[in-house]
Amino acid sequence: MDRSTRAARLADQIRDYLASWSQQDHPVYIFSLTQVTLTPDRSRATVWVQVSQPDQRDTVLAFLRKDASNYHRKLLKALAKQNAPLLTYKLDDSQALNKLFDQLLQS
Repeated sequence: MDRSTRAARLADQIRDYLASWSQQDHPVYIFSLTQVTLTPDRSRATVWVQVSQPDQRDTVLAFLRKDASNYHRKLLKALAKQNAPLLTYKLDDSQALNKLFDQLLQS
């Protein structure tokens, strides 16, 4: 298995763990973790978040960012590694952008 395949697998595994934990911790909000991107050395991970309700975006990101160190500790245990990446959360606006492009193309 080549290096990029292993990194992609790790990113997917991290996303799955984080999605499970964050949905359990914040069941009131409807959001999804769409993707995790890793730095080449795998020391940092960017977690891309889509939030269903636009007025809840800041709240959801604040909760996730507040929980980042807790999720990092959980990742250390779950991955059985001492080098779980540090987490950064960013808003994934790709769905909104695609919707805007569709609207522009239809008009």
